[in-house]
Amino acid sequence: MKIIKLSFFITIFFASTLFANAQEANWLQIKVMQSTRADVERILGKPSKPPNNSFTAFYRLDNGNLFVIYSLRLCESDDRGGWNVDEGVVTKLGFFPDISPKIKSLKLDKKKYKKSLEGGDTLGIYSYKDDEAGIEYTVQNGIVETVTYYPGRKYEHLRCSVVNQIK
Repeated sequence: MKIIKLSFFITIFFASTLFANAQEANWLQIKVMQSTRADVERILGKPSKPPNNSFTAFYRLDNGNLFVIYSLRLCESDDRGGWNVDEGVVTKLGFFPDISPKIKSLKLDKKKYKKSLEGGDTLGIYSYKDDEAGIEYTVQNGIVETVTYYPGRKYEHLRCSVVNQIK
């Protein structure tokens, strides 16, 4: 009987681990500047909380929270911020893990990531950014608080401020 209970708990543990990893793998399919709201909802379903506006969505995942920002429209002549992509295209993803790893455990390539102090030195908050790839780790006291995916350098030509200078 003890063996049956033990094997049951082992099975439940591995099944829940596989599900969590599957959900994590699913949201990693979402690509900034490529995926649309329809893609996100196909992958993750409807947002966990009703959005307060048309350009954000919040998802509660098994291993953290995911915040999605969508484009509003193509650039207009007076736009300074934003991106020249259709409405509903993902422009940023922010992931807030439940269990935050230490930044050292990620073994980031120091040649790719620029470290900068955020919010003043008393808070001990740093960001590690790779603008080429479009990824930022926000770290406090050596612990990763947020992982943000944003448009990397290859999308710079789609920034509204750039598009409007060309017009």
